[in-house]
Amino acid sequence: MILNDLEVADCIVSIDAMGCQKEIAKDIVARRADYVLALKQNQPKLLAAVETAFSKAGRETPRCAGKEVGHGRVEERDCAVLEASLLPGDFDKAPWAGFASLVRIKAKRAVLATAEVSEETRYYISSLNASPLKFAGLIRGHWGIENNLHGALDVILGEDASRKRTRNAAANFGTILRIALNLLNASPETISLKRKIKKAARSDEYRAVLLRIK
Repeated sequence: MILNDLEVADCIVSIDAMGCQKEIAKDIVARRADYVLALKQNQPKLLAAVETAFSKAGRETPRCAGKEVGHGRVEERDCAVLEASLLPGDFDKAPWAGFASLVRIKAKRAVLATAEVSEETRYYISSLNASPLKFAGLIRGHWGIENNLHGALDVILGEDASRKRTRNAAANFGTILRIALNLLNASPETISLKRKIKKAARSDEYRAVLLRIK
């Protein structure tokens, strides 16, 4: 596990749903850190218990709301937080080390060009006792990393579609992609990554500037 190679004491560790496991939560707490773990169907009993807790809490749930406009869309988010003690009485939360809070994010996104609207509800568990505003910032920060790094690697640079499998080819090429991404992001031009890539492919001079050899 990658956590074994990290010094996480006094840090807050956020992990996607694949990391929402009792042993991972236990390991994080044992390392004197806190966790925010995304919750999905891989933990069906816990997810059902969290959904029940929020449905019973109703409108009195502590919450905060935010709105962002950019990249051709408008996104509204509502963050609500409950104490883990409000889980249904028949759910045993003892195996989840440090379990303190339940978090619900309701997101509504509208694409300005098409007027298409989508809604999503996401749940999280955490060892933190924090305000909705604090949790909203932590979760937003996690997705910022996801979008800025993994999204660019997978969607724009095609890492997920790569069929390199022989020996260290995938790892080596992954390193090259990350170097390329860092060079592209270091360029001060306020244009998209796709446009930077196309411009570099067509212009020897621009490519030399990106590579810092001119």
